[in-house]
Amino acid sequence: MTEYAKLLAARIQLENIVELTKENEYKDYMYRHLVLIHVEIERQLANMAEKDKTVLTDKDIDPKMTP
Repeated sequence: MTEYAKLLAARIQLENIVELTKENEYKDYMYRHLVLIHVEIERQLANMAEKDKTVLTDKDIDPKMTP
């Protein structure tokens, strides 16, 4: 799995955390921390895409995730 694919997976996991904690009493506290991670993941993805003109390849696709 490429670094780009790992960052995409991290972004999905982060979205899952937000969804799982949306009714949590302390979600505002958690979200303040998660937003920093989200911004950094997006920054790194943008940098990689610009630097390498990254395009997803078969290496980036987990066969377990395909329908």
